[in-house]
Amino acid sequence: ASNSQAVLEGKRGLLLDRGVIDNAAYCPGGVDELMSVLQSTREHEYGQYDIVLSLDIPPREVYEANRRNNPARSETYEAACALNGRIREVCGGHPRFQVVENGRSWE
Repeated sequence: ASNSQAVLEGKRGLLLDRGVIDNAAYCPGGVDELMSVLQSTREHEYGQYDIVLSLDIPPREVYEANRRNNPARSETYEAACALNGRIREVCGGHPRFQVVENGRSWE
């Protein structure tokens, strides 16, 4: 869908909020479980992305202020930090994995 639209519009890149492999962070069995369900491999999934950027969790006060304004964000700060760690473990094997450190805000 998004990639087809990008091609139609002559775009050279597509920025995604989440990649397929990120879902392994939510699976009790991690990457092995997700790859079994998808009948895929880590290498294939990594190959779908030229680069993987992991945005750091902002400081607690920034997270909490934004969380109150976003009903879709249900995780506590501690849970968000733990999830962020699991996502980094899952995605960290991508050859072009980069962490974007936080400042004092999400901006």
